[in-house]
Amino acid sequence: MHKHNTINSSFQFELSTYQEGNRRSEVWRTDLGAYAGRFYENNVWVVDEVYTGYSEEYAENACENYVMGIKNV
Repeated sequence: MHKHNTINSSFQFELSTYQEGNRRSEVWRTDLGAYAGRFYENNVWVVDEVYTGYSEEYAENACENYVMGIKNV
């Protein structure tokens, strides 16, 4: 897993979005075929995480856990 501190231009396909309260997250597929999460708080982008070698379900769980307050970034 790699964290990026800038909006990642390799994110090509948004697959799903999760939102609860002031947190929102998006699952993306990168141009290299990895899955990724993009995380926001109060409508402000916080960080991107790329999950190389992990499944789409792994990325979905990370994004869902973030909006539920289980995962912090």
